[in-house]
Amino acid sequence: MRVAKIPYLNSQPFYAGLDATGAAADREGGVDFVEMPPRELGRLARVGRIDAGLIPITDAFAVEAQYERLGAFGIAVTGRVESVILVSERPLAALTGARIGITEDTSASFRLLRLLVEAREGARPAAYVRGASGSVDAHLLIGDEALAATVAGSPAPFTCDLAEEWQEWQALPFVFAVWVARRDLPEEQKVALAARLERSLSTPDLIPSIAAAYAAGPCARRSLGTADRLARYLARFTYRLGPSEEAAIARFRALLDEHHIACDTS
Repeated sequence: MRVAKIPYLNSQPFYAGLDATGAAADREGGVDFVEMPPRELGRLARVGRIDAGLIPITDAFAVEAQYERLGAFGIAVTGRVESVILVSERPLAALTGARIGITEDTSASFRLLRLLVEAREGARPAAYVRGASGSVDAHLLIGDEALAATVAGSPAPFTCDLAEEWQEWQALPFVFAVWVARRDLPEEQKVALAARLERSLSTPDLIPSIAAAYAAGPCARRSLGTADRLARYLARFTYRLGPSEEAAIARFRALLDEHHIACDTS
């Protein structure tokens, strides 16, 4: 079974009981992990190259004919997230005519940004530019890159936390990703995978152990902060989605439809 894995810190609690590296096959359980940034995993789902996994919520919308939700597992946060940020020379409301750089990795966060800028603020940027790091007025960062930038502090005048902005606007959490499985995957495989995810989330001292491992890891990981800080960061997330998270998913989808923001591969 080929299982998609988002390689960011905030997804790690799902894998505590699975393969430690997230790259090689977990032979005991018959799982091959496919570890790629969120947008690439979404593309693989669209062409049926994965059997199950954690994918961005917008990609889950786009592939629902072939994939169904796996349990109530996902990644959500209420308020400040610190790892989905817009670093900008201007506030959101003043981005009309701006060029906004978008990291190549983002899928759901890009759509969230468009809703905040265009629907809530009524601004009309000149362009959203994938992969742009220079000659832009603002730049969207996600995942560990954004978390490292939050730790270091940005020289730009404005840093906007997108999940916090969403919560202030809609009074709901934001769901970034959900677990899905192919509809034609044998039911026993879906049940077994869901059980393993539940065991991972139930691992004793899960958050402190992940935070300590990251803080003691390679230089790129150490740049994310101390073990205590990373534990506080991970504690922000909800991994078992409840009624408020489901309401947030429905609201996000309705707003995307209302404002004609497609959940495609752009």
